[in-house]
Amino acid sequence: MLNKKRLLAIVISFMMIFTIAPATSFAATGGAADTNGSVATTQGISINEALVDYNTASVTEPSNGRIGQNGTTNIRQYFFHGADVENANEGVLSASYPYANTYGYKYTIMTNTEADGYWDNYIQEKQDSKAAMNFGFFLSGSQTAHGSDVAVNGNVLPNTSIRTEDGTVVLTGEQIFQQWKNANLGGSGGGSGGGPARGFDVLFSIPAGSLQPNTDYIINFEPGLGVSTKSDKKIVFHFTTQPIAVTSVALKTATKTLVAGKSTQLSAVVAPDDATDKAVTWSSSNTKITKVNSNGKTTALRSGKVEITAKTNDGSYTASTNIRVVGSPEKVITTSVKHWKSKVTWKRVAGATGYKIYRATKGGKYKAVKMIKSGSVNHWYNSKLKTGKTYYYKVKAFVKTNGKTSYTKYSRAAKVKIIPCTPKFKLSVKNGNVVVTKKEFVCQDGWQIAKLSRGNNFKIVRTLTHGNKYTSLFTFKGHTYKYKIRTYKNVNGKKVYSKWTNVKSIKM
Repeated sequence: MLNKKRLLAIVISFMMIFTIAPATSFAATGGAADTNGSVATTQGISINEALVDYNTASVTEPSNGRIGQNGTTNIRQYFFHGADVENANEGVLSASYPYANTYGYKYTIMTNTEADGYWDNYIQEKQDSKAAMNFGFFLSGSQTAHGSDVAVNGNVLPNTSIRTEDGTVVLTGEQIFQQWKNANLGGSGGGSGGGPARGFDVLFSIPAGSLQPNTDYIINFEPGLGVSTKSDKKIVFHFTTQPIAVTSVALKTATKTLVAGKSTQLSAVVAPDDATDKAVTWSSSNTKITKVNSNGKTTALRSGKVEITAKTNDGSYTASTNIRVVGSPEKVITTSVKHWKSKVTWKRVAGATGYKIYRATKGGKYKAVKMIKSGSVNHWYNSKLKTGKTYYYKVKAFVKTNGKTSYTKYSRAAKVKIIPCTPKFKLSVKNGNVVVTKKEFVCQDGWQIAKLSRGNNFKIVRTLTHGNKYTSLFTFKGHTYKYKIRTYKNVNGKKVYSKWTNVKSIKM
């Protein structure tokens, strides 16, 4: 009677539909079996120290044990059993014997030599969960030479399963079973005596899409696997599935224009929908204009144009969008242009839909007085004001997007006192005297003439309530005379003056 360890030898022979790129390591590592027979895993076992490559140990170093009728190697690696020394350890492939060494020479299996409670093996290459995964093993020996439906259904399938690393059954042997077939190859025979190798293949297939991507699984064989003589230990093969790779990213842009101080939520659409790692990293081309957080929330800070980019962690794919930030109007200036009118001017704001102007008097609240529905306009005249009164102005820009209106913050306040308009005048000489002529006789109840006396001091020489001319007597030939004028309005018994004109001079 053959030793139990020699009765059962297993090859896990994934024959993938697509070419599989090798991975450097497997995420989980083995430990002792728990009292329920499930696989307990621990982290940190070094491949170089505790995991042994069966090819190196069993093929390239024959002193460690050859693969073939011996059944297992001295590193406790169950492998394919029954071929004539596996055709000099290069593998045998035929229609009747399809799995001899196919896995061993195509992929890497590692064995944990520190595990005592079960045979602990690790498939080092990640598998494609979107493709069917086929594997099988060969049962041989004099007591298992002839397979049958009863043997497979009673002792093989119930002890075979695909599980997660915590022991949860994902697929049963019955769900993944494909077929069994007798395998007879010429050779020295199994066990004692010559003749053909005796045994049968059991073939399985994990359906495409039945496993989750980027997940750790085990092919689990419980003790008792066999026919008349059963395996006495659990045998597991750990493997992981490939992540679903990202192929592209696009942005859903909530708005192309944003007012300073406001936020908008950007969304990245990563393809495909079932990609394993759909995380993206957000960035702004100018953090002084906008800032963006890790979730794509973008906050506008000040006027300008900026590019927001989402970059996938997987594959480094990028997608960008440009956002125009509309800030508060700058350089607001107010002037009194008539004794009842002011002019409010501001710097145009790029991207603005329009502006809203607010006005207040000293100590009063600001109220909206004008809506301008054009972003290209940069001034407004305010009429029906009171002479001598001071008014305060602020301006907001606004943007209309998707039917909604968003306003910027107020500009800085600008004030103006409403005074009569500054007149214009000219100087002339008539009959040896200087004549001061005021060109405009509006916006006034009267006007004043000032003449430069000694030094740089001007002295008011006349206040007039009518007429537009003043003649200065007692002038001297060869002398230069300088004048300026201003107008005034009478308000509540007080004079409200315009600004003085620029000084003009004339030589006699």
